[in-house]
Amino acid sequence: MDVARSLLIGAFIGVFASAANVYTGLKVAFVDPGAMAAAILAFAFMRRNAERNEGVADLVNIAQTTSASAAVMVVVTGLAGPVPALDMIGDLPPSWVWAAWGCGLGGLGIWIAVALRGALIDHSDLAFPTGVATAEVIEVMTRDQAVGRRSATALVGFAIGAALLTGLRNSSGVLPESWMLPIAIAGVPAAALTLGFSLSPLVAATGALVGLRVTSSMVLGSLVAWVILVPRLLACHAIERLEYGSAMTWLMWPGVTLMMSSVLAAFVMDFSRAGGLLDLGRLGRELRDRSSLRWTGVLAVIAVLAVGVLALDLSLRLVVAALAITLVLATISARAVGETDVAPVGQIGTITQGLMGSGSLPSSLLAGSLSAGVTASVAQSLWSFKTTAKLGTPRGPIVLAQVLGMVVGALVAVPTYALVVRTHGLGTADMPAWGAVAWRVTAEAVQGSGGMSLPPWATLAVALACVAGVGLTTLERGFGWRWLPSPVALAMGLMSPVSFSATMAFGALIALGVARRRPAAHIAEAASGAIAGESLCAVAVALVAAAR
Repeated sequence: MDVARSLLIGAFIGVFASAANVYTGLKVAFVDPGAMAAAILAFAFMRRNAERNEGVADLVNIAQTTSASAAVMVVVTGLAGPVPALDMIGDLPPSWVWAAWGCGLGGLGIWIAVALRGALIDHSDLAFPTGVATAEVIEVMTRDQAVGRRSATALVGFAIGAALLTGLRNSSGVLPESWMLPIAIAGVPAAALTLGFSLSPLVAATGALVGLRVTSSMVLGSLVAWVILVPRLLACHAIERLEYGSAMTWLMWPGVTLMMSSVLAAFVMDFSRAGGLLDLGRLGRELRDRSSLRWTGVLAVIAVLAVGVLALDLSLRLVVAALAITLVLATISARAVGETDVAPVGQIGTITQGLMGSGSLPSSLLAGSLSAGVTASVAQSLWSFKTTAKLGTPRGPIVLAQVLGMVVGALVAVPTYALVVRTHGLGTADMPAWGAVAWRVTAEAVQGSGGMSLPPWATLAVALACVAGVGLTTLERGFGWRWLPSPVALAMGLMSPVSFSATMAFGALIALGVARRRPAAHIAEAASGAIAGESLCAVAVALVAAAR
């Protein structure tokens, strides 16, 4: 009964985590499975078990696994990137298709993680820092209940505060979306150049989590875009109007190129040392020795093939080829996750798009979605298995928790996406949808024909961005020059209003100051609460608007 109750608690938390991540993924292209936040909330629900000391650590682990698996389905189903990209080009399949597609990809990812668990966790004992950190949070809470109560208080308190502020901003109109500086530059009002601050606790909290280097790089990119480039582009008629939508038709080209060149360079440099190809041999031996694992994998592959061919109208050859590429890349990335704690979801999707994108735009996006979704599912499952190994939780309920979370997440995230987009739009200053823009431009670039023609001066900007992306990544990773701007963050800044980037940097500065004055402050919990509070309130506003 305790295990069943943990699964239900995890599913309950996962409903809200999945819905919140839809808004967060579109707003800031940042999706956190929220394993530690889920563990804190689950511990609060299980206080009676904790008082009796009845295996509460294992029960909390089962609950957080269910919730985190539901939360990550936003990435697995492609709702933060390929799905809105398809939406932008007017080729979005029905919602039930995406739910089925996400469950197929999620199930395949869980299967790969189960097959690799022995090699990467039991034998190699790779770090998987997120999994270890989650285990440590659970262990500390179960030893000292006061710590758990303080963490839960910070999480819930900031969530309520962020929700109230968002309600005042979105529904009542008491607060504006952004506060702009009351100045003009060369006769141009600051509002036209997006110079100000966004009144978004989610954006500030995201800055607190990603840190000052990333956010300062974003501010630099936004200032270059809006103070230097946009006025000159308007003067030479490269863009039509001084507004976000018009500027993005030009800025997205150097922005996406800078991002792509950087992540691909980092992918090559990291995996040249990762040794992940050796894990393919271990995976083959696992399949040879374990018949149950072999047949489970066959069923997962059949499910992906069925949805891809019958529901998404992809060719059988394309889906089979994308699955083969995905098996190799997801296995390689699993070791990278264990060593660096970074899941290269975007890189994997970009590589698959490049290899499979010679056909139509939808086929390129769907092939990339397949690889990215499976990679995200593998990463989340392995993080959970690492937590399980540290705590000694039985493995059977953990796999069941992952499958339950996968189904809950897909059923919640897909309809939530429709609500959020109907209310907030796509590719606007309020909802930049960087991920969708990057996926769309990548598909158009690798398609070879039929894509958008580059606007004036964009060809030179793309070439310079490519050189900058490779150069900055090489200097950072090859020579240790970590004081340079982050090229990915620069790219995100190029495609963001200054008000957006400035708010993220403000959040990072506040977090840094608090951490120096009070090292024991619950910054991560507070930031997670603020993100969840705004996201859930925005989803609630969308629900009310849909009901009306």
